[in-house]
Amino acid sequence: MDGRIALIHMTPELLPLGFRLIIVFTPHEQAKGIQRDTGGYAVALAASMRYVFAGAPGQTMFTAADIGWAVGHSYGVYGPLIHGMQTILYEGLPIRPDGGIWCTASLS
Repeated sequence: MDGRIALIHMTPELLPLGFRLIIVFTPHEQAKGIQRDTGGYAVALAASMRYVFAGAPGQTMFTAADIGWAVGHSYGVYGPLIHGMQTILYEGLPIRPDGGIWCTASLS
C-alpha cells in the first residue's frame, strides 16, 4: 500500500444466532477445526472489549497478535468491530520497514 492508509466503510448485517462465523484450524498435520458461531462468540468478544479492555465505541484498538491465532483475529479484528471500535492492522515483520514505527505510541 506504499505507506497509505485505507479506510473502508462497511454496513453491518444481522445474522441468525447460530450462523457460522468462522472455522479455525490448528496448524498441524492432522488439522482440527473449531466452529465459532455468531451468537456466544460475538457476545463474549463484545463484553470483554468493554469490561476487560475498557474499550468504548469510537475508540481505536491495536493488538500485536498474529491474525492466524485465536487472539489475533478475535481481539485484533472481530472484538473491536463488534464493539463499534476501529482497529489497526499491520501486515509484516514488526522490524520492517523500520522498527522505529513502534516508538511513536504514547501512554499519555
